[in-house]
Amino acid sequence: MKYAKVLEVFSTEIRVSVALFIFLLVSCGPQNPRRETIETKSGEQFYIELPSKPTSGKKWFWVNKPDVSLVDSVGFLQEVSQTRTGDEAGIEMWNFEAMGTGSETVILEFKKSMEASPKQKRIYTINIR
Repeated sequence: MKYAKVLEVFSTEIRVSVALFIFLLVSCGPQNPRRETIETKSGEQFYIELPSKPTSGKKWFWVNKPDVSLVDSVGFLQEVSQTRTGDEAGIEMWNFEAMGTGSETVILEFKKSMEASPKQKRIYTINIR
């Protein structure tokens, strides 16, 4: 009887651990990228602000730039500040210009340059009138 109770507790702990692992696996990473829509006019500039962490070696990459014809990046600014732990945190501010009319998608990924899988992914639908 004593061993049955130990087995039951052990079995429950394994189920909880597996469930937690699956939750973390599914909720972390770019499986569910953040999506936003931006409305603008042709010839206007707009900004996209992205969180960054310069000390991690990761940065944001515009991964579908060759496929985009109605939007172009015209500037970039990075602001960095020290956290209480001595680490660096910051913001990358991308400046874009809308050219022409229509709808375009801009995909940005946060990763190291040689990494295949991004840590974060943002998808922006740009509606230009």
